[in-house]
Order: sequence, then C-alpha cells, then structure tokens
Amino acid sequence: MPDFFLDRIINLEWDATEFSSLVVDVTKRKGGSIDGVSQTDLRGGNAINVASALAVLGVEVTRLFPQSIGLQQIKYHFRKQLH
Repeated sequence: MPDFFLDRIINLEWDATEFSSLVVDVTKRKGGSIDGVSQTDLRGGNAINVASALAVLGVEVTRLFPQSIGLQQIKYHFRKQLH
C-alpha cells in the first residue's frame, strides 16, 4: 500500500509549567497560536522511505497513486533526487 506522510518535529524551548501557561493563555483568548516554536517537516511513510532508498541506489521507482497535492509534496521532498 503506498503511503506518504509529513512528519512534523517540534522543539519546545519551555518546560512543562511554562508551556502549560502558554496553552492556558491561548485558551483564555479562545484560540490563536504560540509563536516561536521551532518546527521541521520530514517526509515519512514506509512506501516513500523504501522508494527513496531504492532511488539513492539507482533503482528506477514509479509512483502507483493518483495525482494529488501529496504528489506535489513528494516532488518537493525528492527534488534533489529527481534532477
């Protein structure tokens, strides 16, 4: 089964008490964001990781799923391997 996920890694600079206080503040104002959170997006999913490893080894890989926004994300994450 083809799968592709975007894994988001976040790095919180606060301890549990500070972070809880920030969440309470957002809740009190009925929504919003917490600025200053370092984030990294990584490609994930078994099928896409295997395809990536095979492509690095020089194997030609073919996608088996329809056109979608996911395809655009895959092209972005594989841009160095596709050229």
